[in-house]
Amino acid sequence: MGHGDEFDPAKPEWNILKTRWQTVLNDATVRTGVRPFANHLSWATDKALPICGTELLLSFTKYDGDLGAGIARHHDATVAKVIAV
Repeated sequence: MGHGDEFDPAKPEWNILKTRWQTVLNDATVRTGVRPFANHLSWATDKALPICGTELLLSFTKYDGDLGAGIARHHDATVAKVIAV
């Protein structure tokens, strides 16, 4: 269940993401087994993981530098699958 992407933790939209995420986990995930999903800003991954969970999937966007290789290595031990978009 997608929630959109690139939520900014410094903006009110972050609280919307947290609320939607919990709603899906408590309702749709319980009934269907489908977990929520969002693509995150590369610099917001540490803030996203406590909300979105670390066990299955972390998706983020990074268009410059190492294109996300460093972030993927940083989270490799705590996430089953890392996707750099």
